[in-house]
Amino acid sequence: MSRRITPQGSKPPPSHKLRLQVVEPTSCTIEIEAKSTIFELRQKLFARLVFDSEDLPCPLQQSIVDMAEKLHIAFSDTDKVTSYSTIEDENALGTDKVTSYSTVEDVGLCEASRIRVHGVGDDMKHQIASEVDVHLAARSGHSSLLRVVANFCPIRLSEKNNQYSATPLHYSAQHGHPEAVYLIVEANANINPTDAFFQTPLHRAANQGQTDAVAMLLKMGADIDAKDEDGFTPMRLARRFKHAPVMAILAPADGKDIWTAPSPEVQIIRIKPID
Repeated sequence: MSRRITPQGSKPPPSHKLRLQVVEPTSCTIEIEAKSTIFELRQKLFARLVFDSEDLPCPLQQSIVDMAEKLHIAFSDTDKVTSYSTIEDENALGTDKVTSYSTVEDVGLCEASRIRVHGVGDDMKHQIASEVDVHLAARSGHSSLLRVVANFCPIRLSEKNNQYSATPLHYSAQHGHPEAVYLIVEANANINPTDAFFQTPLHRAANQGQTDAVAMLLKMGADIDAKDEDGFTPMRLARRFKHAPVMAILAPADGKDIWTAPSPEVQIIRIKPID
């Protein structure tokens, strides 16, 4: 079998990452490929400065993603931050001056660059908190996004959706995101809200076998004796679907022997013999 040799000229150039120092509105460092576009740089900065994460939460509404384009970037190649005076003295990367498809290295950004970002503030974060789909964020376990909501519009963490009257806490518990559960409850959201089926977040977590979420809810004071529209407690749902780890967590709080007590789902039928 002949060996295929890739011509030297067809190989992509080696990747080169830049570490860029952001000095305003807060001090942080981001890493980005030198060949990345200004559009990608704005998204990196948006993720770090708004959500304190490397990348944007996904999925995220397009209207919120588009906010990254509002960022105005200015940079200087000097190491002395105190040399900044006005934006006019720096290299400004406003959308009116540099196309979003220009690369980071094309505009002159390098390891020594110090970046100031304008346009990120409480007004932007409040707008994000007001517009974001909080139920989707809770279902996906995006704590960084939920934290913005908790800080700027905490009442939204108690919103019930139209379909099932479920809150973000229902979804974070159901899908097993204990960090999101903690964040929502810490923001003073009700820990025992009921949905259209009178199920609490603990019901949903127990039903789905989410041990970490069940443990977190119990630690934060969830009602273990709550009953849904069928009269089921979280323990009964865990037993019904044979989630032994969840049963083991619920048992000490429930005060019942989960291994010897007959299951309420088992019915004993006695058949009279035919003479």
